[in-house]
Amino acid sequence: MHGARREVAPGADSGRRFRSVRYALLAGIVLAVAAGGFQLARWNSDEPASGGSAGDRQAWVLDREDPFAGTPAQDWPDGAAGIVLPEATPVGEHSAAEVAAALADVRELLVVSRLERSVIEGGDVEPYLSMLAPAEREARRAEFAGEGDRGPGTLATRIDPRFRLLPAEPKVSGRMWAEEGADGALRIRTNYVFAYAFDPGEQARPAAPLDLVAMVRADVDYDVRTGPRWYERDQGIAFGGGQIGVYSMACEPTRRGLLAPAYSESEFTGLPEGRGPGTYFDHSRPMNFGNSCA
Repeated sequence: MHGARREVAPGADSGRRFRSVRYALLAGIVLAVAAGGFQLARWNSDEPASGGSAGDRQAWVLDREDPFAGTPAQDWPDGAAGIVLPEATPVGEHSAAEVAAALADVRELLVVSRLERSVIEGGDVEPYLSMLAPAEREARRAEFAGEGDRGPGTLATRIDPRFRLLPAEPKVSGRMWAEEGADGALRIRTNYVFAYAFDPGEQARPAAPLDLVAMVRADVDYDVRTGPRWYERDQGIAFGGGQIGVYSMACEPTRRGLLAPAYSESEFTGLPEGRGPGTYFDHSRPMNFGNSCA
């Protein structure tokens, strides 16, 4: 299985308290600079998906109505039901009502950027961009156009257009919470794992559930800026940095910020350090996927 992690840190301010961030795309190594890493872990179909025996795997047949069966995500909530808002309490100078509004806005952003089919499969990034602060919007649009220094998979899940997902809703597990951000912003921190089931069509013959279920882990921060202290162009949601990990996927598309199923590539290099799939699907664990796509 191949793996990589990407991390970001703030860059220089522009205008009035407008923070920009940059990613360094790494070959599976966390770089000790003003950015972090991007981790990829490739599924090895010789390993059990969730503790089953080799005989169980040989007998596996895809159930298109329940494609996540036999994976660590099988009992997770479907789609947006997996993104549950915490109870809103005051944070610094921000009232409980302000915190509740910021949490709800970021939840909607996650739904659009990780679950909305027109965005993740159809390639329509405008619904996502429209939710950002105006000053943030143009910078992120450039990244989707391939003009930035960070792959678009960091900002939203993008399915390789050569493939399509099964109708089943992606599975979601994780949490979000609010903290006091810099310069009066409210920082919303998110820690989620999203599992996607690909349609293998009539030609492909996946041998195990994780041959067609790919996973994206997104530990991403968002800065929500409201009120007269900010220029109008800076008011709203801005990307605040974070880490992205991908597991059980094809390697080559990830270099273009795209997600594709493991069955589409024949070269499997094994699980990093022999760890099982459950380790990677657990959002509470450190994101030390390593890199098996190198």
